[in-house]
Amino acid sequence: MKESLKREIGGEFHLPLSYLFKKRLNQFNSFIPNSPGFLTSSGRDSLRLIIRSLNLTDGDEVLLPSYLCGDLLIPFKEESLTFTFYKINADLSVDIDDIRKRITKETKVLLVIHYFGYPQLIEELRKLSEEHSLYLIEDTVQSFLTRCDGQFSGSVGDLSFNSFRKFLPVLDGSLLLINTENINSNNLKWANPSLTHLLYLCLRYLGMSSKNLYLKTRIVPKPLFLWFFALSDKALNKYPKPAKMSNSSKSLLCRLDFGDIILKRRANFQYLLDNWHSDMVQPLFHELPAGVCPLGFPVLVNDNKRDHIRHELIKRRIYPPVHWNLPPDIDKEEFKTSWEVSRAILTIPIDQRYNLTDMEYILRQIEVIVNWNTVPIVGSCGLAH
Repeated sequence: MKESLKREIGGEFHLPLSYLFKKRLNQFNSFIPNSPGFLTSSGRDSLRLIIRSLNLTDGDEVLLPSYLCGDLLIPFKEESLTFTFYKINADLSVDIDDIRKRITKETKVLLVIHYFGYPQLIEELRKLSEEHSLYLIEDTVQSFLTRCDGQFSGSVGDLSFNSFRKFLPVLDGSLLLINTENINSNNLKWANPSLTHLLYLCLRYLGMSSKNLYLKTRIVPKPLFLWFFALSDKALNKYPKPAKMSNSSKSLLCRLDFGDIILKRRANFQYLLDNWHSDMVQPLFHELPAGVCPLGFPVLVNDNKRDHIRHELIKRRIYPPVHWNLPPDIDKEEFKTSWEVSRAILTIPIDQRYNLTDMEYILRQIEVIVNWNTVPIVGSCGLAH
């Protein structure tokens, strides 16, 4: 059966011009913890501020999860800090016993990641950190709209940070929260404003707005917005950090309906979960707890077929990212589970741009692909960013 899809599923957010003039809903403050916060330009900017605020010195050690994006290591390497990895279980929960074994007198910081919106056992980690006088940092890049047991993600650790770009159609932005009185926020210093940062914002806007025109009219060629996004990624690595969040993105935050965003993400996730029937491609999580706002719908692909499945989905204009290809810093023998997950994982897009019709399309395409049938393909075969 020939099946077409007018729009693409996945990739970078697009930005309709109308968003800049939408009514201000001012919901943002209702969906974040009530703690002193700073709006930085990116998660990397926030992490740099966090590292410098802790006054770490040579010889101090940071414990990091063995399942992470390589970009997370950049600020630690730039500050010449020592980091040690700890084990992650197959369901991406932290191995608390392994953490406990790795704590030494040099260990000063424990960083945890709440993967795909699912919270770790943060209260238990809080107690462990207090026992050993460690700073607890929560990486809420994938979970900032999650609320568990009445608490917002990022409100338990001493510090937390996120990245708005993973969830929202904004140019930049990250929220750094300080939940302890042991850190003097007056010591946080910003980099001077730079033309490189302005260039980054302009390139992001050109990428998002040209993608919107591509999706709405097809007048703009696809390679153009991919080129703008690629250039913005390069500029992200070059501007002086830490930088402040742009006023344009702050204005957009005030206009977004966060309640609706959470409802749509949860509805799309639950629909896939309820209707998933593939043995070759299996969901990583088998339930959607109350309060969880998922980043995407992570699946594990059996029999080393991950790259093939991804390629076939891209042919059908479904663009599932890989979270993540692990950096070589993580030992393949010591952290076998992390590497096994990394080789098998795909993230099916389920964000607020899409509806249940889109989810049904994804399910049909998965069924076709795993059954090794062929169908006429409509759309571009190029990778989206």
